[in-house]
Amino acid sequence: MVQSKMLFQNVSLLCVVMREPSVRSLDTYQRGCHFFDVSGNMAEWRGSPVSLPCQEYSNTCYTQKLEVLFKQLLKTPHDVFYYVEADHLTCASFKVVKQLAQAYMPKYQLITTGIGASGWLFTREWAREYITAIQTCDKWCYCPDCIAAFLEMPRATT
Repeated sequence: MVQSKMLFQNVSLLCVVMREPSVRSLDTYQRGCHFFDVSGNMAEWRGSPVSLPCQEYSNTCYTQKLEVLFKQLLKTPHDVFYYVEADHLTCASFKVVKQLAQAYMPKYQLITTGIGASGWLFTREWAREYITAIQTCDKWCYCPDCIAAFLEMPRATT
């Protein structure tokens, strides 16, 4: 456990905002964040095009877009990610978010700082678990918050 704490003392944090211009305004600015800009069935991530599985604005499609985004995040070298929706403005500075990660991760895999899917501060491991849950779930897969709640439920021990 000491080794894990050492890893997060100088946490490598990446903030990302998913923007959908057909639904939300593009003038949202989150200082220190990168943008995953959705347009139809494509997105732009760090200057490169990314194919999306759907383009409608629905919970199911949004969940699928998050899966694609999380897979992109896992290709980066960062330890922790902070996901913010385009219609959400963070009250805390990026420095405070990083301090939260340093103080409480990896003990906690997910810290929510907003409402719904916005303001998720999570580790690489949690992102992997989220992707696996999306790929293996049944009826509750249509809702990103439902998946997160399922992952955070106390695990049964034998």
